[in-house]
Amino acid sequence: MIYKRFKALIVIVLSGLIVACTSSPSAPENINVLASQANQVNDSLLARNYYAQATRNNQYQLGGSDVLEIKVLGAEELDRVVRVSADGTVSYPLIGVLRLAGLSVTEAESLLAQRLGQNYLQDPQVSIYIKEYGANQVTITGEVSKPDVYNLTESRTLVEMIAIAGGLTPQAGQTVKVNTTQYDPQTQQPKNLVLLLNIDELLSSDDIKSNFTLSSGDSIYVPKGGEVFVEGAVEEPGSYPITEDLNLRKALILAGGIKWEGDKSSIGIIRKGYNEPVVINYQDIEDDKAQDILIQSGDVVIVDYSLPKRSISTVLKGLGRVINVGVGYRPFD
Repeated sequence: MIYKRFKALIVIVLSGLIVACTSSPSAPENINVLASQANQVNDSLLARNYYAQATRNNQYQLGGSDVLEIKVLGAEELDRVVRVSADGTVSYPLIGVLRLAGLSVTEAESLLAQRLGQNYLQDPQVSIYIKEYGANQVTITGEVSKPDVYNLTESRTLVEMIAIAGGLTPQAGQTVKVNTTQYDPQTQQPKNLVLLLNIDELLSSDDIKSNFTLSSGDSIYVPKGGEVFVEGAVEEPGSYPITEDLNLRKALILAGGIKWEGDKSSIGIIRKGYNEPVVINYQDIEDDKAQDILIQSGDVVIVDYSLPKRSISTVLKGLGRVINVGVGYRPFD
């Protein structure tokens, strides 16, 4: 039951991007990237930039201050140049206020055509061109050569941003953490997302769409090798250095402990070399510390939320946090 509920809670944000490797289980490797390996990765980052350009406009999410040129075939009187406002909307004839923030160009064209076709035009053909990209900013920190806050005058992919930041340092690990925001297509409300991406898989993937485009306000963090990520229903989610005797209990203490909304019976550990992570009942460890599990370099620990408690907390606080990793769970061998 825990397995089904936990797996259902996981949201796949980017197809083909998972933290766990697909190779068969083996002894964990040192995830530090040596200088020669870092150079190879950085060469791959630069090479992927060419391919990223091909799908740039289709992946870029529109945001505040973007200037758009909108054309409607056969209805030149509806052609407009508009600027996306700070709240993510534009004002357009016949339709009025329309939210475009968070949509790709293709999605925005479809939405505008749909609205025009409801009452005004028959099968409208809408084209949108980005004349100016807004003053969007993306922060990149951690093990890159030039960590900084970068202004985006045009759309950028994750791979491009790492390359622009000088590439990885020799101390970089294999996991990248991205904090981003996406709009719920039904409610049009923003959702905060935490993405944990494997660099090797990001570069080796043949699916160019998996190399998603960044949005204003996104932050990228590249940790050192030899760290563990602790995410989900903990007080201080983030990455923490691995020590020789670091077990699950100590890792959760480093992260400030489990929140009230946390489900102690549903804690997942994602480990390199395993197709699917394991779900652990932490209450068993509290009852018998001999059942504790040693944390390994590169592990990702995710504390699930208790659905009843989460609902109560959401009503009381109006806050929520969504963790996206796109994997399932099974016991370690």
